Amino acid sequence: MDKLPSEILQIILYYLDKDQSSIAQVNIASKAFYYASLPHLYQAPSFSTIQRFQTFVQNLNKKAAKCIRTIDLSLTAHRWDAAMDTHILLLSRKAKNIEHLNLCLCHIAPGILYSCATEFKQLRYLSVNGNRHVNDTTMSILIPLLKDIRELDIGATAIRDRSMVLIGKYCQKLESLDVSDCHRITEVGVRCVTTQLPHLSYLRIENCYNVVSMEGEFDGITVEEEGDWEDEEEEEEGEREADIDQDDTNDQLQSSLYYL
Repeated sequence: MDKLPSEILQIILYYLDKDQSSIAQVNIASKAFYYASLPHLYQAPSFSTIQRFQTFVQNLNKKAAKCIRTIDLSLTAHRWDAAMDTHILLLSRKAKNIEHLNLCLCHIAPGILYSCATEFKQLRYLSVNGNRHVNDTTMSILIPLLKDIRELDIGATAIRDRSMVLIGKYCQKLESLDVSDCHRITEVGVRCVTTQLPHLSYLRIENCYNVVSMEGEFDGITVEEEGDWEDEEEEEEGEREADIDQDDTNDQLQSSLYYL
C-alpha cells in the first residue's frame, strides 16, 4: 500500500471528498494514506455535538492542526447553551491557518474573539451572529484586527453606528456584510460602509428598522432588507391555489373514471 504513487492516492481521496467517515478509515490504512489524507480529513471537520468538538480540539495534534481551514459550528446542536470559551481559545493556539470561522449563536467572550482575530492571520470569513457579548466595545477591539476579512456576519448583535464606522475605516477588503436584526444601527452607519468600502457588493440589513434609505442610494450593491416576506407569502398563496386546482382536477378525473 505504501508503494502506491501519490497521484493514485490523491485520486482515491478525490472520490471520497466530504465523506469524513470513509476518509477516516483510509487514514489508518497505511502510512502513505495517513499523510495523504490528513488535508482532506481535517480541512473542514464537522461536528454534530459540542462534546465532539471539544474532544476534537483537546486531541488535536500539530500536523492535523496545520491542515484546518474551516471551522463551522452553525449546525452544531445546543451550542448556544454550551461553555465553549476554553476550547475556542485552545483552538486559536493550535490551528493558525483557519480562514473560515462560523461561531453563529455561540456566546464567545470578547477576549476569546480577540485571541481568534489575533491568531488567525489568514481569516477571511467570520460569523458571530447572535452573540450576546458583541457590542460596540467588543467591535472596537476586534475590527482593527480584521483588515483582511472578506465576509463578516455580525447580525443579531447589539452593535450601533459606531461599529459601522470602524468597519468602514478598517475593513477595506470587505465584500459581504450581514447586519440583519441589528436594531440599533441607522442609515448613518450603513452609509459609512457603503461609501467607504470599495469592494462591498453584498449588504444584508433585514429587520434593521432604524435604517431609512433614499431610493437609489445603494445602487451597485446587492441589499437584502425587509419586505421579502411579502414575496414569500405571495408564492405560498400561489402554491396553495395550484394545489387546490390540482385536487379539483384529480377529483374530476376520479369522477370520469367512475362513470367509465
